[in-house]
Amino acid sequence: MLATPVTAHLADAHLAADAGVPALVEKPPAPDAAGAAELAALTPAPWVGFNRRFEPGVGRLRASTPPGEEVGVILEIGYRRAGWGAHSAVDDALLDLGPHLVDLARWITRADVTDVRRVTVTPEHAEFDLVMGPARARIRCSTNLPHRELTEVRHRDGRLLGRTRKGGLVAAVMGRLNPGPHPLEASLTAQLEAFAAAVRGEPQPALARAVDGVAVMEALDEVRAASR
Repeated sequence: MLATPVTAHLADAHLAADAGVPALVEKPPAPDAAGAAELAALTPAPWVGFNRRFEPGVGRLRASTPPGEEVGVILEIGYRRAGWGAHSAVDDALLDLGPHLVDLARWITRADVTDVRRVTVTPEHAEFDLVMGPARARIRCSTNLPHRELTEVRHRDGRLLGRTRKGGLVAAVMGRLNPGPHPLEASLTAQLEAFAAAVRGEPQPALARAVDGVAVMEALDEVRAASR
């Protein structure tokens, strides 16, 4: 697994591919779509670490979302950088958290992004809408808030098709009083198990491919351009 800074992903993935070693590249796969496309052109092409696909309940939410329907998706992630403890954390909120949410929007709806709207981007906050054919997604991500995650899907008639929640102020207080496993432990473990199975040649449809990374970074490039 390549968990180096995003600026090193391409060079490190080239080394792995040249050695014939399968690789799982942490998100974001590259700083932009051009870099992600170069990753996807490697042989063997790496997988991409969109671990939120492996969050408990997200798979069931995807199964309950009919493809091609007019649905509305709300996706939010907030956290404080100090709580993650990364050795290199210089990416803004859009590059840090946006890849997870754009990937989830595509994966849950099984649709590609066709347009971006209502864009607001600052170093610590990003908010925008995605158009994916008949589906819509509202994305919000922040790097200066207590940990909180929300994934919600509603039909156009208002019916709730599914929702997952994590974190929040109460959970943050309880976590300080009674520390438990890190919130990402379950999804990261499941993702690594899927990666190992994929290397053995077993089908793993939830594991993100390099082409998924390209699609995500193309959408984020559009968001970045719109913010300017």
